[in-house]
Amino acid sequence: NIYLAPFTSSNSQSADLERVARVTTDEQGVFTVPFAMPQLWPDGAPIEAGKLQIIVASQDGAVQVVTPFDYRPPTRPSYPVPI
Repeated sequence: NIYLAPFTSSNSQSADLERVARVTTDEQGVFTVPFAMPQLWPDGAPIEAGKLQIIVASQDGAVQVVTPFDYRPPTRPSYPVPI
């Protein structure tokens, strides 16, 4: 199970997060998983630029690995406004 969370000094509990992907690891625990980055948190707030973390957790949540990363939302093209 793959979860997305704001970066905090304490580990977020995966039970409190919305899953963004599901993946099966190989025998060494290695995995590759693409996922669509949401624009909003489950509460409707926009996901802003900054440090986030991906949490990979076993089905029962007993094993978790956290990887922080810097998120930069895609730039939106600006179009001229017709007058």
